[in-house]
Amino acid sequence: MAVGGLGMLVVYWGTVARLTFWDLGWDVMEPVTYLSGLSMVILGYLWFLYQGREVSYTSVLDRSVSTRRYALYESRGFDIDRWIELVSEAKTLRKEISKIAEDYDERRWTDQDDERDAKQAQADEEVKEVRETTKQAESSSNEADEKDKGKG
Repeated sequence: MAVGGLGMLVVYWGTVARLTFWDLGWDVMEPVTYLSGLSMVILGYLWFLYQGREVSYTSVLDRSVSTRRYALYESRGFDIDRWIELVSEAKTLRKEISKIAEDYDERRWTDQDDERDAKQAQADEEVKEVRETTKQAESSSNEADEKDKGKG
């Protein structure tokens, strides 16, 4: 995607240079470049409104990775809600084990729990991202279906 974006910018630059210096001149091309730049700002703002994220390489990359991950989960039959249930159950069991270990003054359980909690926080963030992507993908497909019904 990054190389494709670079390619589009190079083609745009070449087209503007060709039209400005050889074919049409600056008097014609000045408003064209102004309006095309303004259009890019408007498209960036529309991206922000639709995605709820800024326009940056990382946000576009995160979006594409999340979409691919969701498609892979769906194609393999992975149940995200069931996985979330299992993770929360494991977290509850770890807390219970930790409480029992504290009764016996076992410090190694608390150290391991701290490490697991850090890993769990990271996993929770990934789950949250997958859920957001799922909701966005479903809403996008629903909107596309509604548009198709309206045209038909």
